[in-house]
Amino acid sequence: MAVNKIEFKFAELRNYPPDETNPKTHRFYRFPWPTSSTRPNLDLEYLCLESCILKPVPPDLGLSSLKTLSLGCVVLDQDDFNKIASACLKLECLTLDCCTLPQTFRIGGDGGTFDHLKSLALHILIYPRRGILIRKLIEIHDLLNLKNFESRGDGIDFSIRGIPSLERGCFFDHKLTADFMFHEFPEAAPHLEILSLTLFSNKVQLSQNITKFNSLKSLELEVYVVSDFNLISLANFLNAAPLLQKFHIEFVWWKNITKRILTTSAGHVHPHLKEVEISGFCNNKYQVELALYLLHKAIALERMTIILGREPDSGDEHDILNIKHVHDQFLKEIVELNRGVQLIVKPPIKIHLS
Repeated sequence: MAVNKIEFKFAELRNYPPDETNPKTHRFYRFPWPTSSTRPNLDLEYLCLESCILKPVPPDLGLSSLKTLSLGCVVLDQDDFNKIASACLKLECLTLDCCTLPQTFRIGGDGGTFDHLKSLALHILIYPRRGILIRKLIEIHDLLNLKNFESRGDGIDFSIRGIPSLERGCFFDHKLTADFMFHEFPEAAPHLEILSLTLFSNKVQLSQNITKFNSLKSLELEVYVVSDFNLISLANFLNAAPLLQKFHIEFVWWKNITKRILTTSAGHVHPHLKEVEISGFCNNKYQVELALYLLHKAIALERMTIILGREPDSGDEHDILNIKHVHDQFLKEIVELNRGVQLIVKPPIKIHLS
């Protein structure tokens, strides 16, 4: 009977990259890699390995049929990864989840080609050693057929080039640099259509000098407001996406804005933007200004959804904003603009703790 799917999950180390200096790590199960000589007719298409030892990786791996590879909680060095990459000639999906990686780690390029790779997911956690957090550099080069990319983690620097087919990118990393996100990345992925991004207001200030996302149609932002922040500067992001159709912004309030910081973006319109969703809406005057800006500048807008939220110090459930008040506030503006915009106002999302 042919086996085309294997999952090995050996220990309960989920969400923790293994510590190479810990003796327990060296007692993990050592995975017996199939080789072209020991398994010449192996048609394995899916392989998932978690919490095991990969070394030694033989040079003649029998993984020529593999399409999906998921590695979790393993120690992975560059040489071993290159051997794996060279053997997986048909690989389409790659996931690296909480793996211990070298200081600089490359996927693609000279290290090993993935000619058929369509989906790449990284979850990289870095823990301080002796109180010092040392950032890692992840190089993603020349993945010509990559369609989807997702990164979760903290303390990661990226070098990305040669991903012309990328359509969807997700970055859930609180410390991305503005230079990478708004210059290097859009240049590397000129056909990007969907982008999800986490921003910390004290880390990224959005200037007008942003490389254009000329193919972007859907933008989702999760904004952690931890300092005084010019919300209207988010319009600079919209200006850099001339074909944008859907815009969803979620506010996570860590600190109240106390200082008025406002610059307008007069003269710009967003002719293709049809759907806007604002989550975590607390009727803060800066949020109101952003919503009004979108109503005025998105001339093709069809639907605006506002999901109410609460600021951290706003008190108990009696402080929840009145839905009718917010609805009437923006409906009046829509009527004055004579626009056929559907306005939807929803209560805060309830979180049930078990």
